[in-house]
Amino acid sequence: MSARAVSPQSQSESKALPPLPNADKYAVIVTRFAPNPDFVLHLGSIRAIILSHDYARMYRGRFLLRFDDTDPRLKKSALEYYDLIREDVRWLECQWDAEYIASDRIPVYYEHAEKVLRSGDAYICTCTPENFRLNVNAGRACPDRSKSPEQNLVDWAKMLNGGFGEGEAVLRIKTDLSHPNPAVRDWPALRIIDPVKYPHPRVGSKYRVWPLFNFGSAIDDHLLGVSHVIRGKEHLTNAPRTEYLYKALGWSIQEYVHYGRLKTTDIKLSKSLMVKEIEEGLVEGYSDPRLPTLAALRRRGYVPSALRKLGQCERDEPEGDRQDRTQVQLHRKPDHNNSLRGRTDLRCASATTSRKEGPPRQNLQGSSKERHSQPTHLLIGHRSSQKEQGRPADGTVQH
Repeated sequence: MSARAVSPQSQSESKALPPLPNADKYAVIVTRFAPNPDFVLHLGSIRAIILSHDYARMYRGRFLLRFDDTDPRLKKSALEYYDLIREDVRWLECQWDAEYIASDRIPVYYEHAEKVLRSGDAYICTCTPENFRLNVNAGRACPDRSKSPEQNLVDWAKMLNGGFGEGEAVLRIKTDLSHPNPAVRDWPALRIIDPVKYPHPRVGSKYRVWPLFNFGSAIDDHLLGVSHVIRGKEHLTNAPRTEYLYKALGWSIQEYVHYGRLKTTDIKLSKSLMVKEIEEGLVEGYSDPRLPTLAALRRRGYVPSALRKLGQCERDEPEGDRQDRTQVQLHRKPDHNNSLRGRTDLRCASATTSRKEGPPRQNLQGSSKERHSQPTHLLIGHRSSQKEQGRPADGTVQH
């Protein structure tokens, strides 16, 4: 029995979403939102949350919350952010059906790492990042690529028990070395992070080998039954990586729906920049009204229904040369105290433009008071992309 969407009249929101690709292939539609608990959520996160939640409800399916907390070195999780993210998602009225935390599932990732090592679909690479980059960009195999599964399992054990130090070995998934995107060629799946220097806030120094995002999320998407992954176009290059891993494990790949990048003026959606401003005392914490975090918007007087408009403005059309653009106004008050008074409007207007002609000028003027409150325009360009094809703009090779 395949999943069926409820009628638009039955949906909680008045604006019906377009159907998901190949929904009839699945008995149950399952979506997920996978934040990294290294900061609170901000405007750039809400489309993934709202679309994933609303599609699950539209098909009477399941919406999962999965904390992707497997990088204690570069993306350090903090215990407070797990609860703050839960609070933000609840505030958006996107209650999840089940919750998973990646750091609780490390043995699961180890089990599947050993499976692909035994099958010869992965290997332990001991090249320096510079040498690997030179080889892979030239389409040449790493010298470790020809090692036997038995030798790779020996090296895997050394990764786990301390025989290799941080940066000395990485588990790589074998792909096509002639793939047009060098970033896909033999991509890194698990690496060593010094557990003493970089303890994890939940599991401490228990583990020294951690999965990268592409491995951990791909394993969980299959095991947790995710049918549709809804995410930004910056993840386009991840789909072919997942295909190689799934082929090695004998799994079928999910459906992918990608939305466009949220373009802003006057405000920055950079998590690292927000953290820096907090650390330098330029703003007063993550809920400072000058930040685009959900906590800040909540403090400014926004209500969930207003922010949901922004998530629902992202409605991709599958075909055609025309591109929808959405313009959203956020009003920034000139003074810190005034920004806390009353409720702030969020306006969303669509304009269909030819990609050749460029976006038209929009005049979304409100009242005189609004026009003098320094409006911020968020321009959202979007087209649907169900399955990644071809080479993305950036050919970065990960190490």
